[in-house]
Amino acid sequence: MRDHRPTAPRGPSSSDGHDVARRRPRGGTVAYRGERDPTTAERAELVGTYTTGQATIVVTEANGALQLRQPVGRTIPARLSGDGSRLVGTGPADDAQLPYVIVRDAEGRVRFLYRNARAYTKRP
Repeated sequence: MRDHRPTAPRGPSSSDGHDVARRRPRGGTVAYRGERDPTTAERAELVGTYTTGQATIVVTEANGALQLRQPVGRTIPARLSGDGSRLVGTGPADDAQLPYVIVRDAEGRVRFLYRNARAYTKRP
């Protein structure tokens, strides 16, 4: 009988490319880092207003870089993970990285930013 339990994700040295933007700080929690600036096309796809319930985040572009206005009203710079799957807001301390998973539809358009069990829907 085969064991169908999911396997644990492979570490940063794996060749599958999924873990390239991770580091493991104290406490064992995975933290994502903003490793690169988005291209012009990626910035255009991400800019917009995203909402969930009454919480809103706004992604804007300023001087060729992305800015992320959080629900608490604070605006921080944002970069992409190495593989482009996450928008990472950079906090004031090295351990204050704020990753949002970029969720796309079947046509490749950005539809959601996902963080802490909350899906922020992109408004048209």
